[in-house]
Amino acid sequence: RKSKGKRGGKRPGAGRPSILKDPVRFILSIERTEIDALEEIARERDQSIASLVRSAVTAYLRRRRS
Repeated sequence: RKSKGKRGGKRPGAGRPSILKDPVRFILSIERTEIDALEEIARERDQSIASLVRSAVTAYLRRRRS
């Protein structure tokens, strides 16, 4: 049996830092036309669709709490 040596494995602090503190994933079904519009807006703003949707949900919740 060969030993692994000293390479490989997770390094502390390696990788991209998480954007969210406690992320939860879920599935959302929306119309194709809405996705197309979101893709266009995301491209214009140089953002991901997920980031755009998170911002929209946050803004909605802030307005609703007021």
